[in-house]
Amino acid sequence: MHLVALNITDLFLGLWRGTLSGGKADEPCPWAVLHGDTWLLHGAEVGRAAHFLPGSFDRPPRNIAEKLNSGYKAKEFMTYYYGYGPALLRHHLPRPYLRNFAKFVSAGRTLGKHCITRHELVIADKLTREAELEYELLYYRREPGSLHLVRPCIHTFGHGPSEVQKIGPLIGVTQYTMERTIGNLGQELRQHSTAFANLSHRALLRCQINSLGYLMPSLAHEDEARSLPKGAQCVGNNQVLLCPKDSTSRWVTDCEATAFYIYLAGLDERPLVAPSEFSIRVHKYARLRLANGQVARSAWKETLKPLVHSRIARIVKVLLDGQIKIAEVRYYCRLPIEGTDTFRTLAMLSVFGSRDQQLFEDLYGTVWLAPYRGDDALRVVDVSYICAVVAMVPDSDVPIDLSNPLEPHYQLNRNYFLVEKLGLELTHRTGGLDSDTDIEE
Repeated sequence: MHLVALNITDLFLGLWRGTLSGGKADEPCPWAVLHGDTWLLHGAEVGRAAHFLPGSFDRPPRNIAEKLNSGYKAKEFMTYYYGYGPALLRHHLPRPYLRNFAKFVSAGRTLGKHCITRHELVIADKLTREAELEYELLYYRREPGSLHLVRPCIHTFGHGPSEVQKIGPLIGVTQYTMERTIGNLGQELRQHSTAFANLSHRALLRCQINSLGYLMPSLAHEDEARSLPKGAQCVGNNQVLLCPKDSTSRWVTDCEATAFYIYLAGLDERPLVAPSEFSIRVHKYARLRLANGQVARSAWKETLKPLVHSRIARIVKVLLDGQIKIAEVRYYCRLPIEGTDTFRTLAMLSVFGSRDQQLFEDLYGTVWLAPYRGDDALRVVDVSYICAVVAMVPDSDVPIDLSNPLEPHYQLNRNYFLVEKLGLELTHRTGGLDSDTDIEE
């Protein structure tokens, strides 16, 4: 945890801000770009991005220009460095330094996964080796007076891929798991007069319960029907529709009706009317609990709140036509299957435009930049194709007025960049994701 969340981030922030002590005072530092008004503007961009991160992303990064020395958390550093960094800093860092930074980020994202393929590990190993060598050439430049810029964390980071081969994904053996266990056991203490004896006994009980759970998995899971909140509807594939839901079915807009027509036509259930004459009524749902534990919300209810009071959680990664796409969920609904008593559970999506492929490849897959297309890109899909809740954060040139209660959450044809939650699989295992029992809308 300290390597990727604190040591690496502290080093690069010191470089970019030009605050690392040592070296010659008159030595040019082309990488020191975050100072003065640029640093303040960058901090404001980081601060406003918090409203576009779902609640399942834990603590969002605060304005880093104001709060860097006010207890900035490890989670904030990680989201800032591995999530926002390449997209926001591409406007400031010179190209060689930006590409070197992108290699660290790309490899770090891979090493932070719980499931890593062999191909991903090979790429991460290549990137870490190249990043370490380039770092020395760009910053240290083999000059004794700049030796202080090469910290041990740069070399240690390069050992990550080989350690994954030896002991498996590092996210399961980092300090996160140890601190989580310490915190959980500490919460269970009841006999404070004999704290250590009580702690040992609680740890023993935890081991026994975990062992029983592995021997008899049925004991480790609650009865699904009893654990569902009121009004919830199981839809298969470990997905659950959640309230609020509409009190009655309502007619959809013309552009939404066209999307339904295209969807039904693809199922050989083409309506017996022309597309321009087709209309349909649907019963809307606002939220969907995914198999990974995240709760995907919808514009139907989220847009009722001002942006300044929002943590947008309706942007999803979805499989469309065999490709991964990013989309905004407008609402969920259920359509009966003709001749049966079963239903299809569908999502009305507004699909973001194609990503900037040149930028994506140039920065080693760390920046997925795409325009918001609104009603021009509506699609109806089965909810089983939704993979995860993600964030689309506004690019630096998108004007946002948080003081305006009518400020749109997403602006047509403006560019937004993708941010995914690091360690999502492990967070789901620990039960640290969205609660589906609260009704926020």
